[in-house]
Amino acid sequence: MVAQGLPLPTWGTFPTCPQPKGRLARALVPGALCAALALSLATGCGGPKLAPVSGKITVAGQPATRGTVTFMPEESKGTSGKAAVGEIGPDGTYTLRTFDPGDGAIVGHHRVLVSGRGLEDAENQPPDAKIPLRYSNPQKSDLKAEVKSGANQLDFDLKP
Repeated sequence: MVAQGLPLPTWGTFPTCPQPKGRLARALVPGALCAALALSLATGCGGPKLAPVSGKITVAGQPATRGTVTFMPEESKGTSGKAAVGEIGPDGTYTLRTFDPGDGAIVGHHRVLVSGRGLEDAENQPPDAKIPLRYSNPQKSDLKAEVKSGANQLDFDLKP
């Protein structure tokens, strides 16, 4: 909103925004600023919406003792972005992270993979034999989850 009688700001009126030098710069700078603004509005401020996710992995009712849980966004259902991963603890519990520890997963639909290998396992360390290999294969795992806003407790009981 512009008050009547007050001039509109021009290049050089703000100390942090000097006037671009040269005809080409004066033509390109406003367009670049508009493009940056449009990009930030399209992607949303602060990045994707995340929600905390934790749970427990069991195999035939018994806790898995080691491994990794991965939530892969399902683009076919409108969820896109970076996958979230969590380490399975000795009691079968996990907490997901996408960017920072405990920040969770992107809100939406995910395909879930469970591997018997931990993130810090040595290469020669065998995977947890309780977790069937099919759950670590994106084409064979039938595990799915929907992450909703707020805290999510998502437990999975794997079939041998």
